[in-house]
Amino acid sequence: IEGYDTAIRFVDDYVGRVIAALKAAGVYEETAIIISADHGENLGELGIYGEHGTADVATCRVPLIVKWPGGLRGVQRDGLHYNVDLAPTLMDLLGSKPSPLWDGESFAVAITAE
Repeated sequence: IEGYDTAIRFVDDYVGRVIAALKAAGVYEETAIIISADHGENLGELGIYGEHGTADVATCRVPLIVKWPGGLRGVQRDGLHYNVDLAPTLMDLLGSKPSPLWDGESFAVAITAE
């Protein structure tokens, strides 16, 4: 667990550095920032450590942080979205239509509207 916590701290510190650099450059407000992962991680749930081979909340609840220019701030959503929804969402936010061949549905309104 200490190694996992250390990795999180390392990434967190570097995300802070990137944000500080964007602010120093005067482009933070106009920059989209998206932080996500491909899966969660078991850290003792179900007696499993450092693994993601189960279909439980710890594994399936994937982090997603979106800072979008002009988007809502400080809002936490509890809606269910899938990773496959991210590409259509980004296309929607960029003012384009996703391919009809893609799976997934846009959740752009969760980023831009109350």
